[in-house]
Amino acid sequence: MVTSVMGTGMSMWSSYMAGRAAKQAANYNAAIKEQKRELIGQAMAAETTEGHKQARKMKASQRAAYLKGGTTTSSGTSLAVLVEQAGKMEGDIMERRRTRMLQMAGLTSEAAQLRYQGKLAAMGAGASAGASAMSGASDAISKYQAYQAQPSNSSQQSWDSYNAGKSNSGQVVSNYSQYGSLLR
Repeated sequence: MVTSVMGTGMSMWSSYMAGRAAKQAANYNAAIKEQKRELIGQAMAAETTEGHKQARKMKASQRAAYLKGGTTTSSGTSLAVLVEQAGKMEGDIMERRRTRMLQMAGLTSEAAQLRYQGKLAAMGAGASAGASAMSGASDAISKYQAYQAQPSNSSQQSWDSYNAGKSNSGQVVSNYSQYGSLLR
């Protein structure tokens, strides 16, 4: 009966530790996703700044080319071309930002999902530990009831019949025979 209780305890502990390890692994993986999200955010900010710098340079060089050719940039076709080019450059910058934001949103979602999976793993392990406890208690109770069901006048015989067929039970029975009178 003692080994049954010990086995139940070990099963409960291993279930608990497995759930705890799964939760820690999920939290670690979520932290990695969040860190990656932050790096993408930093890259997005740098790309946006660099994109605006290059757009300003491009607009300045186009304006200089128009002016060099003697075309005015304050009205007409040249102004329309400059505005169109500026709009395309800004559109490209915004498209890159949108792509990075989608990546960041995906990583945020993945991190939340990983944390939730870790929480569920821990809860499942707790349920498994509880099931082990219930099973072990049921087993211990049934063994105790089987032992108690034996006639009281032959306690040595009931103990021997209870341990019959178990491995290494000979030592237990001989120890009981030797020290059993102290327990009565």
